This record gives sequence, C-alpha cells and structure tokens, in this order.
Amino acid sequence: MSIAEVPKSRESRSRLSKTPPYAQPQSSNQPECAHLKSLDDLGALNFYCFGGRRDFTDNFRALVVGSGTSQSAIDLAEQLAGTDAAVVYVDASEQVIDVAQDHAKTRGVCDDIEWIQASPLDLAGMDLEPFDYINCCGMLETLPEPTAALKSLKSIVKPDGALGLSFHGKYGRTGVSQMRDMMSLVNRETDDAADAIGLTRAMIDRLPATNWCKRSVDLFPLYDGIEDAEIHDLFLSQQHCELSIPDVWEMLDSSGLFLVEHTREQRALCEPQFAFPEGPLLKQIQKLPRRDQQAATELYWGAITRHTFWAATQPETIAPLTDPDMIPFFTRFAAAHDVQQSILSTAGDEWLWRTRLAGEVDVSITFHVAPAARRFVELIDNQRTLAEIVETILSAYNPRPPIEEAMKIARYVMEVLLRQDLLLVRHKSTSPHS
Repeated sequence: MSIAEVPKSRESRSRLSKTPPYAQPQSSNQPECAHLKSLDDLGALNFYCFGGRRDFTDNFRALVVGSGTSQSAIDLAEQLAGTDAAVVYVDASEQVIDVAQDHAKTRGVCDDIEWIQASPLDLAGMDLEPFDYINCCGMLETLPEPTAALKSLKSIVKPDGALGLSFHGKYGRTGVSQMRDMMSLVNRETDDAADAIGLTRAMIDRLPATNWCKRSVDLFPLYDGIEDAEIHDLFLSQQHCELSIPDVWEMLDSSGLFLVEHTREQRALCEPQFAFPEGPLLKQIQKLPRRDQQAATELYWGAITRHTFWAATQPETIAPLTDPDMIPFFTRFAAAHDVQQSILSTAGDEWLWRTRLAGEVDVSITFHVAPAARRFVELIDNQRTLAEIVETILSAYNPRPPIEEAMKIARYVMEVLLRQDLLLVRHKSTSPHS
C-alpha cells in the first residue's frame, strides 16, 4: 500500500439482545469511566465551540446552572486547576448547594468554585461578567417557558461564547410519558406524596409486557431498588419539556443560537451514517438538510432519552482538521480506554473500536492501519503540530512523497477517530489545558 492509499472506514450498527436490562452504555474495550462526560471536556469544548483556539489559561469563565450534584462544576474546576479561570455554580435551593458543596469538598475543589444561591431566571439582571461557557442540563426543561429562559442565559454569554445544553428526548421517553399520564389519573385524588409514590410502585410491579414503559426497560430500568426520588422525577413530576430534534433546532433558532454538535454519547443516535449502510437509502437521507437528517435518524432509533449538545452564539465554530498549525491529541475518554496503545499494538492491519449506546445500540468503527497511519498515531503527543508530524513521516521516505499524500493519511485517521471524539485538535497557540 502506498502512503496515499486510504480505504474507507466502516461503521457497523446492530441491536444487541443479551445485555442485562439495567446495563449502562459502555465500551467493549475498557470499563466506561462514568465521570468522563464529553459536554464539559475542555478538549471537546475547544474543538467544537472555539475553533480549537481558546486558551483556557487566559481568563476563561464558566457558569454551571442548576446541575444538582455539581458534577459539571467539579469536572470543570478539576480540569482548570492552576489557571486563572473562574467556575461559578448557581442554584435557587440552599439545600441543593449544600449537597453540591459536600461533593466538591470530597474532590478537593470546593474553594475553586464560586457558589451563588439565586434563581437562574434572575441571572440576566445580576450584573455578572459575561461567561465564555454556560452549562445548563436538566433545568430548562422544568420551567414553564424554557425558550425564554434560554434567551436569558444567552444574554450573559460572551459574543463568541458557547453553551452546553441537555433536554429530555421526546421519542426515547415515550413509555415514561405514558406512565406519567396514567399516574396523573390514578393519583388525581391523592394529596400525599408518599401515597402517590406507593401507588406508582404498585403500578410498576404489575405492568404488563404490552405497556410501553415496560417495553423500554433498556432505556429506563424499573429495577427493584428504584428510589423514591427517581420515581417522583420520572413519573410524578408534571413540569417536563420533552423535545424532538426538530424542537431543539426550533428552540435554538428562536434564541439566536446555533446547534454545533451532539456529544459523543448521543451523536450516533442522530447521525444517519451510523444508522444506515452505504446505499440508496443513506444517499437519499443525506440529501436532506442537516436537521432533517437528524430528525429521521432519531425516529429510526427511537432511543434518545436526552438530547445533550453544544450550542454557540456564532456559526461555524468547529476547528478545521486541515490547518497544519493544529495539534492533534487523544482525548481524556480515549486515554481512559488506552486507544493510542490499542491502535499501535494492533497485530493485523485493521483496528476496531466498539461502544454501546442507549437502547442497546452497538456502534463500531473500523479503519485500516497502514504503516503511515500507524506512524501518525505514534507521533501524536499533544505537542507536535500536524505539520511537524507530517514532516516527520515524509522524512523517512526516499524518494520523498508529495506532502498531499501524508496529509491525506492524517485526515483519514483524524476523521475516523473524531466520530467518537477519540482524537481532536487544538491550535498551537493554546496551552495543553485546551
């Protein structure tokens, strides 16, 4: 194979039938690291929302709004340790803040987070310095007017800033929605919360196999030890905004925001190339506008229980893979699964990555590890630029191939690994924090 021969990568999709009903999505290569959520990963945030050019050591400001346990604020504070960045956590409940602070203390970052007790709806009037990034997951969907609240949050984001958002999914929660409607009827004359939870437990215990909630046990496990708080949140709380992908696009349009990308945990469930094999069906779907492609794929799987994605105040914020001054790097998620070493130790010429998503959907990515591709992976160290790596590869050949051939191999490897955010890029002007 010449240095320029780039075979097509393949994504294979299948529903697995022998997974325990309560199993969490995880990679088949290594156990999933539960706290490595990509929404607040600085590498992913920089790549998708700041063109790979945001240096997080330079007065970066992050706001986390109503995230309950404060996991997002903790994760950001840990990644930004040793910088002049500010991480602010806001919640209206003193009790919630107390619990969040306890969690932050156990991780040693409580003093690195600014804690504010206030209604998220009041933030726009609090004269806060604008933020580069706002995380808001699970709060907007509980409000009567989520779009108005989103507009309020946008008003305190910098002109080139971004938001990490999460909303309940409409179709993946069909069974939960029907269960909630049923329990609102059953509990109509019940004023006591404990009684309502007890009746709901009794209903769960006798759901028939035909019930939609029972059918979606792979998405919402009705296990024996389900806690009262979870029962209340799933089946008794009436203020829930459940969105389809068209709803998400419409809300962002109304708020003057642009959808950047879904996080790796949901991306394959809304992108057609992961759902359909090469052929007339995929070609037809890919003729549609992007939002319609995603809408069709969401309906195909029916497994998105939560939309988690980045939105930006400007369009076209994703870093270019073709810029020679970009530095490729393996992400925290890839490091947790030892992806770089896995590729380098591949005995044959084909490397396979497999991961399990919601609804027992299995996605695998395969690519051909040609010698030049293997060398490219070996040289990635979060320090060398794309230009430097390509030059090192070319210097080993005599006669020297055209630079376009090496760049073609580099783009091929990066595009394959990018599909599950295993490899991203940042500009050389930024620090490794970025």
